[in-house]
Amino acid sequence: MELNNIHQQDPTLMESNDIHNQPDEILDESPHPPPSPPPVVALLSYGNILEQFPEFLIHVLSYIPDRTVWNSIASCNHDMYEKSKAYLPPWPTNYKLNCYREPRIAVWSPCGTKIACTTHDSKIFIFGQQHGPILYGDGNEFGWIAHHGVYNNINDLKFSPDGRFLVSADQDGIVRLWDSTTGGDYEQLQEWNIQEEIQGEVNTIDGMTISFSPCSRYLVVLIFHHVLLKDVYNEGGTIKSLVLPEDEVGYQIEFSTDGRAIFILSEGGWNDDEATINITIKIWRRPFNDTNEGLFTFWSKPRSNFMTYHTICFALSNDSTMMAIHDLNINKIMLCSINTNHEGVTLKATFPANLDRPLLCSRLSINFTPDDKFVVCNTVQDGLLFWSIVENKYTDTIHVALNENNSRNLEVVNFSPNRRQLLVWDELTCDIYITSYIEHIIS
Repeated sequence: MELNNIHQQDPTLMESNDIHNQPDEILDESPHPPPSPPPVVALLSYGNILEQFPEFLIHVLSYIPDRTVWNSIASCNHDMYEKSKAYLPPWPTNYKLNCYREPRIAVWSPCGTKIACTTHDSKIFIFGQQHGPILYGDGNEFGWIAHHGVYNNINDLKFSPDGRFLVSADQDGIVRLWDSTTGGDYEQLQEWNIQEEIQGEVNTIDGMTISFSPCSRYLVVLIFHHVLLKDVYNEGGTIKSLVLPEDEVGYQIEFSTDGRAIFILSEGGWNDDEATINITIKIWRRPFNDTNEGLFTFWSKPRSNFMTYHTICFALSNDSTMMAIHDLNINKIMLCSINTNHEGVTLKATFPANLDRPLLCSRLSINFTPDDKFVVCNTVQDGLLFWSIVENKYTDTIHVALNENNSRNLEVVNFSPNRRQLLVWDELTCDIYITSYIEHIIS
């Protein structure tokens, strides 16, 4: 079942809530957007346009967030009204993900119609493009999953690429798999005790990180120095595994979009007799042998061990041909191209970036835009900055709707797979917003 086919009831109003007073979403990507159109009621009543051109409703419907007026007008044309049910209203611009507790992690579904958001008391809220917080029965007011765990327990949250599964990983070493096709009341399908599987107490202060294969069948789990490749379709059975050196701790893991490699960030040399700590990015290549023969270190750097928290993160481009590596110690980002056979990288550019260190491992300081044209940086002083890969410089042609009065507080959380929208974290208010961005074309 595709997520787009869920909740096909009559569309209802999704109101913009108590958020910053910002302009409506910019739909025209020209340097000078046209003035706002007349009110919907006036537009449709003038000349009885719907009776003469009923297809007009379908052409513009996907851009109108308020469906209350449209439903009443479209109901006079039964054919158009039935067709209109297939079109979801757009996500409002500058929409705050209202949870009763402070949100922590937020991810967009692959189809762009849902957002899953965790709270500080380890619940998962589900927001739908059609209704906002998804409602369902059993006495629950909002679409939330009562995650079993302690305060701030959920460390990572991911949708599968096919949109069927939602997976959570917590600091107790538990991975839970949810069926995201069952509406708001997500059914828990599987629960894996990773702590028990690796047979021993490990330091889980940084919890676990997870990543799906592009086919959605496999999930790779990184906990401390253990890497487990699991088969979701076989009750989460571990089909491959490897162990990093005992003095290494893994912090970040990502599947390549072609499924042929897994990228692992780790720190090693945690030894009282050692004066330095080595930071490495490794590639685990197919066929993912259980031995370390398939593990290849292609980037390594020593640093002083006086700091107790890892200060390196990386971001993969959406086509897995580029990698951006952030080194907070030198305040620079290294943009590299990845070799075809995943045997190494070639440095393309280096640029300064006084980035804000994220509070969560799952929230990176750098991201690629969905079209891989820009590297987005969460900076300490200037808020969100966009580095143009083509022009090899920071660009001022990107406008973020929520950025005007809050530029120094914003941090990218996740990009929408569809329209030019993104989730941002406001460090000042500790809220997560949906906002939009647009690239101005300068002639």
